[in-house]
Amino acid sequence: MSDLSWVPQSCTLPTEEQPLRVAEWDALFTGRLQELSRPQQLHASWRAPWCASSAWP
Repeated sequence: MSDLSWVPQSCTLPTEEQPLRVAEWDALFTGRLQELSRPQQLHASWRAPWCASSAWP
């Protein structure tokens, strides 16, 4: 993703780090996320492999 025009002006992440963070989130949601549900209109629930333990991968 190269177009970061959607990033709000209030974002405090340095501009040069924004593409890296977008790539991290993309990898999380495309490769690690196992389940996504929407139990309510304004509520999302995600399940990932590391959620079963207290250790972060």
